[in-house]
Amino acid sequence: MPKIDARVRAKLEELGVDAVREKLGWIMNVSSLDQQDKREPLGDNISASRRQMQGWLTEKAARESRWLRVGAIAAVVAALLTFLTLGVELWKAMTD
Repeated sequence: MPKIDARVRAKLEELGVDAVREKLGWIMNVSSLDQQDKREPLGDNISASRRQMQGWLTEKAARESRWLRVGAIAAVVAALLTFLTLGVELWKAMTD
């Protein structure tokens, strides 16, 4: 994974995933594979290579995937606790 300068990373964050993905798609359509390290302007006198943009998008996707897994686990735990609480309440009602 390429090292991404803090200023470049900040600019990519400012642009957002959708804009960077769109720009990268355009760059890939008009350049060849041997130009992966050619710097492309991002604005504000900041530029990044195709390789850096791809690396940043990969990092963002991994982070998003991690949060999706955390959310799914939390939902399962919440459902289990709900059913456990419901079971205890039913058991109490039956024993009274």
